[in-house]
Amino acid sequence: MRSSLILGVVLAGGKSTRMGQDKSRLPALLSTHSAKTDVNVAAQPTPSMMQYSASLLEQVGINDIVISGKSQHQGIADYIPFAGPLMGLYSIIQSRQPKAILALPVDMPLLSAAEVKQIKIAGELSGKCTCFADHPLPLYLPINVQVHSFLNQHYQRLITNPETQGPSFKQLFAQSGVNSLRCDFPKRLENTNTPEQWQRAQQTAREIESTARFHQYIS
Repeated sequence: MRSSLILGVVLAGGKSTRMGQDKSRLPALLSTHSAKTDVNVAAQPTPSMMQYSASLLEQVGINDIVISGKSQHQGIADYIPFAGPLMGLYSIIQSRQPKAILALPVDMPLLSAAEVKQIKIAGELSGKCTCFADHPLPLYLPINVQVHSFLNQHYQRLITNPETQGPSFKQLFAQSGVNSLRCDFPKRLENTNTPEQWQRAQQTAREIESTARFHQYIS
């Protein structure tokens, strides 16, 4: 059992019911996610959303990355399936025992490394749960006594009463506190749960890619 100082997690344990297909396998929208100085980039296949999300973690210096909710692809299956992202993170904490987690959703196709880096730095400096205001993900999650106690309490509750809902981020933040940040580009935090939302994200991606502001984030 390995222990990481900070572990990157891509949350991919949902059913994708409203999307009608596995969101983690959808093609990444931001076609210029890699620098185009490499002549081979154009010939490379489009990464999936799972791969794209993992690449954002790599860009901010995190190389120890796991997929939450998947038993394959370097993943860890949820101890209690479909009990929500926090129970997925609890399964990873129990398995890997990290000091902190930087978690990204697999359904945020407009997210860039700039936002992920902002969360990572602010979380490390504050030592608190850190996210953007009104957006619990991406999330820097320190594995301290308050966080572990909260997750373990709700895990035990779900084991006893499996028909109940998993814990919410709002409940976690109420108990542990939260460091809320301002996002300069809130459109990047839009997630996609339906085909209609995915189509809107495609249009927004084209708009973002046509601006110089987007390209300053590409490494």
